[in-house]
Parts: sequence; C-alpha cells; structure tokens
Amino acid sequence: MRKLTQKTFFMLLALCLMISVLSYSFIGIFLPETNEKQTRRKLEVKTEELVSKLRKAKVSESENLFLDFIKETGADLILVNANREEVNLFTFVVKENKQKIQVQEKEYPFRFMDSDKEYILIAGYNPFHTKEITSALHQSLPFVGSGILLLSILSASLFSYYMTRPIIRVSKIADRIANLDFNWYCPDIRDDEIGELSKSINKMSDKLLLRRLNVDEFYAE
Repeated sequence: MRKLTQKTFFMLLALCLMISVLSYSFIGIFLPETNEKQTRRKLEVKTEELVSKLRKAKVSESENLFLDFIKETGADLILVNANREEVNLFTFVVKENKQKIQVQEKEYPFRFMDSDKEYILIAGYNPFHTKEITSALHQSLPFVGSGILLLSILSASLFSYYMTRPIIRVSKIADRIANLDFNWYCPDIRDDEIGELSKSINKMSDKLLLRRLNVDEFYAE
C-alpha cells in the first residue's frame, strides 16, 4: 500500500507544481503588460491636464509646469513647433539636429496665453517602471520557487496521507477477514465513498461471523 501513498504524493506534487508554475508564468506575462496599459492611460490623462494648463499659462510659467509633469509621470516630453522641428522645452530654441519629428505617440497642439506661436506637445511613455517590475519578478523567482516547492511537498504529503490512510486501513482489515479473523472493524465511518466501503466491510464481517457461528453450532450438535 506504500505504492498507493507514493503515487498519490507524486501526482499531487506534480499538480501543485504545475499550477504554481503556470500561475507565476501568467503573472510574469500579464502584470508588466497590464501595468504598461494603466500607465499609458494615466499618462494620457495627465498630458491632457498639462496641455489645458499650458493654454492658460504664460511662456514664462511653462518651465515649472513641465518640470512638475516630468517628476510626477517620469515621461519623456518632446516639444515641436509648427514646422515639426523639435525645440528645447525651456528655451523654445530649435535644437541643432533639425530632424523633423515623426512619432507614434498622441500629439497635443496648443498655444500659450501670451503667444501666437503654435506648439505640439508629445509625451512619450517611459518603460523604466515596467522594466523594474519585470526585473523584480525575475529576482524573486528563486525565493518564490523555493517557497512553492516546500509548500507543494508539504501539501502533497498531508493530503496523500489523509486520503490513503483509511484505504490502507480498510485493506488490512479486509485481509484479516479473508483469514477468518472477525475481531476487526473499520473505524472510518464517514459520509463519503470510503465511509460506505468501511460500512460494507463491517457488514460483511458481521455476516461472515454469524455464518461461522451457525456452522460451528451445527457441527457441535
């Protein structure tokens, strides 16, 4: 019967490990992706708020607005003039590399309250925070893996012992009854199939004992 306990233990251990590995894999895949989507949505809302403030602000007031936004969101801000040339965020001078900006991010055109020049603000998503999450997941893998392994072994041991112990007991009692030893009863009276098996073994023992007594009385006469 040890084979039954071992088989149950290894099956449960494999099942626990498989579920744990799949769960951790899904977390590793979907957590960074979900974080990026949420961060992008928040960035879009914050950018709209910034542009709304810039339209009501003077050119001289823009520096603090830009700095506060960068500190809060960690985004990469790009400011473009009407000719799509990148300009410095604080001096509004066209940068030396006069390459025209072509980006995939959403664009926000605006004018300052005291200026007729039109600018386009582009807030680029910075993946640094998402990379931090991915790195933390990778670094925690040895500790999480060890914990999962220990908990899986403990859970499989307890559950396999709990499940196979009554079956082993019933098997031993059935073997004694087969050897005409009727002084044993199955104590596992439960509301499940094992309990029903125990009741059946006990009934069979009583009937065989009664039949044996009847036979002994017959021959005694």
